Amino acid sequence: MMAFSLDLLAQCLEMSLLALSIWLLIAQLGLVSLGHAAFYGLATYSLILLSPWVPSFWLAFALALLLCALFALITGLLVLRSRGLFFLMATLAFAQMLFVVAQDTGWVGSSDGIYASTSLPNTPWLFLALAVIGFLSTWRLVHSPFGRVLCAVHQHEDRATSLGYSVLRVQLTAYVFSALLAGLAGLVHACRFGFASPSLLSWQVSGMALLAVLLGGRRHWWSPLLGAFLLVALQELLTREDLWGSWAQHWMGALGLVMVGMALLYARRSSAGGRPPRGSPQ
Repeated sequence: MMAFSLDLLAQCLEMSLLALSIWLLIAQLGLVSLGHAAFYGLATYSLILLSPWVPSFWLAFALALLLCALFALITGLLVLRSRGLFFLMATLAFAQMLFVVAQDTGWVGSSDGIYASTSLPNTPWLFLALAVIGFLSTWRLVHSPFGRVLCAVHQHEDRATSLGYSVLRVQLTAYVFSALLAGLAGLVHACRFGFASPSLLSWQVSGMALLAVLLGGRRHWWSPLLGAFLLVALQELLTREDLWGSWAQHWMGALGLVMVGMALLYARRSSAGGRPPRGSPQ
């Protein structure tokens, strides 16, 4: 029972970091991404592939995050030139590109995935520490002078440009930071399972994280943590065969209905003129 509880906690912390990476873009830049699974899966693959070749786990850890940052820097220069639906589709396209590469490349296991050839630390304390670092770093960024610049860019790009700020540079910095948060989630996944597969790069992973954001709300920097816990609890509830019988096999359909309902509620509140996220610079 204790092992099951700790595994659920690790799952919640992993999902909260991934949701936090998407929350940062939504709350601070007004951009919705369906491609953050790319950074999540890239970090998982990188740690598993690098671990046998580097002398230290922490060196492999740092290199995996560096690869996420470089990929975010390259793709961010392209996707941040678009807005709205075009931004969402551009991020999704890059994630699908990595998905196809992982699925068709033999030395990373193709569609079968790849197991870690060395043991990785699988301790709840490590996952908790990574989640604390991720959330405190986000809180510090949101409440820093750079966070105020982010808010200014979000509210009025032309005015921020007239004040001498480079809108693309500010947005790119936030985009890379959000990619590092998604990378942290991927590293937690690698340590938990010691396995990586192309499914980690699929749009469904980004969709689940986006649902966690919708469940938790966007007004607080800690909302993704609440949303992740609600999502994991909902998933555990819907998959219980003792409650739903054979219908439990179709839990994704029920979860999809929840996602549609939350999206409609979110759209209704936005069209009604919702308040900005609490804790964000005004």
